[in-house]
Amino acid sequence: MTFEKTLPRLLKAASILVASATLLASEAKADSYSVVYDIDAAALGGSNLTDWSLDFSLPKFDITLGTLTKVQIDFDADATTSLFVENVGNSSSTGDVRTDLTLDLRATNLSGNPGAVVESEYFVPGAKQFYTLNEGESVQFLDLTASDSSTVSYTNSGDLAQFQGPGSINYTASTNTQTTQSNTGGNTTTSQQTYANGKVTVTYTYTATAVPEPATWAAMTMGVGMLVLASRFRRRAA
Repeated sequence: MTFEKTLPRLLKAASILVASATLLASEAKADSYSVVYDIDAAALGGSNLTDWSLDFSLPKFDITLGTLTKVQIDFDADATTSLFVENVGNSSSTGDVRTDLTLDLRATNLSGNPGAVVESEYFVPGAKQFYTLNEGESVQFLDLTASDSSTVSYTNSGDLAQFQGPGSINYTASTNTQTTQSNTGGNTTTSQQTYANGKVTVTYTYTATAVPEPATWAAMTMGVGMLVLASRFRRRAA
């Protein structure tokens, strides 16, 4: 078979090779990265004893990476409570006591749904603790622990627009502690010490143009080379 007859096939193969390699090079791929803030004793000035309110900032999505498609915010928290009950009356007493802890996370410089990241999450460091105390007796329920987590996601274009940089998103995390007691007889007093830590994780998911693999570059180079050679042969034949 002469080269003149082979040329059309060569051109077709080269064109397909270049087109396929170009498609591979331009395919968008999903990727993600996270920014994290740990709410701990150091962040709270040396104490994580409730109640507290903490302001902090996390960077917005870096728009140079691609197109933002999803934002997910995870709020993880753990709490430890110790309860102290004393009967200061002249007769015995029975009852139960518990501490409820509410953690709240809000984005203060965003509007709409993103502004209320986690409106109100309820964490209970311990179930009801029951006691029976004679006059002058006391009891301690130490290191009652619990943990919980919440997740919220945003995919609406209007919401996503607020998460894109430059700049930061300002958050406020706060706690509210409440102790409840049910008591019969005697005269009991109750106090508590509750410690709470937390972690806020913001994950940005986006689509980015894939960086061509070495094999893709080689295929593109080969295809272009074949087209150039075919073009030169055509000119000579003309």
